[in-house]
Amino acid sequence: MKRCRGLRPAAFVVMLAGCASSAAVIVDYDPVPTTVASTTDATPPDELTNPPRPEDPAARSAFDAARAKWDAARLRDYSFRVRFSCFCPMYGPWDVVVRNRVVVSTTPVDATQQVAPVDGFRSIDDLLGQVDRAVAEAGSVVVRYDPGLGYPSSVSIDWITGAVDDDLNWEITSLSVG
Repeated sequence: MKRCRGLRPAAFVVMLAGCASSAAVIVDYDPVPTTVASTTDATPPDELTNPPRPEDPAARSAFDAARAKWDAARLRDYSFRVRFSCFCPMYGPWDVVVRNRVVVSTTPVDATQQVAPVDGFRSIDDLLGQVDRAVAEAGSVVVRYDPGLGYPSSVSIDWITGAVDDDLNWEITSLSVG
């Protein structure tokens, strides 16, 4: 077998697991690490994370108030309808049933829409945990909370500003107790 010097594999294909379509993404691949000389001791920014930023006090205050409402309600058994979207096609809407604060069943509202989120369904407590983390770490987060119970009724999280495949959105259109 003849070897070609100086040539590197140009790309590889990444299959998007969990997406409804059989999409593939071509990603440049360079197995040879590149060394960059620098005249300063500064660490270059990581392209896959956001630069450190102070937490938004208004976002933290809104989250804390919403979380307090949800905790005060002490709901253990409830159901809700949710629609997720991310870089992949939209998921849902789905009806989610929670018993003793654990998701026990999920049912697509439209029988032809069977694609579920890759990382599964979460309870409101888990979704609030994700919002809490986003308020502290995400590049941007926009949340609308239910005024009565405090659950996150509409959420848009951009984990890494400038990245195109990391956004997560969901909308809870109804929540029923019991």
